[in-house]
Amino acid sequence: MAKSSLLADLDRALQLLEQVDDYRLGFAPDPTVSADIQELTGLEKYPTGTHMENVRARLDAVIKAGDRLAPRGASDYLSRLIVTCVRLAPRSDD
Repeated sequence: MAKSSLLADLDRALQLLEQVDDYRLGFAPDPTVSADIQELTGLEKYPTGTHMENVRARLDAVIKAGDRLAPRGASDYLSRLIVTCVRLAPRSDD
């Protein structure tokens, strides 16, 4: 799939969110759905209850769009989420 980088970023965000509580992130989940995802999936907004819920919906949307979605990198929201989670996640000793 051409979106392997985006899928990897979404998967990484989910892994990191398992280690960091939403309240520690300091910003709300972004409900904004890009125009191409809207067109390909019919999705109008992402859930804003939790970041985990939001990222899972983003992952589902990318998978649903499949090869019709042009390759691209992570959104500003996803990039910010990953960076913040890396900063806040407990350090591993490996």
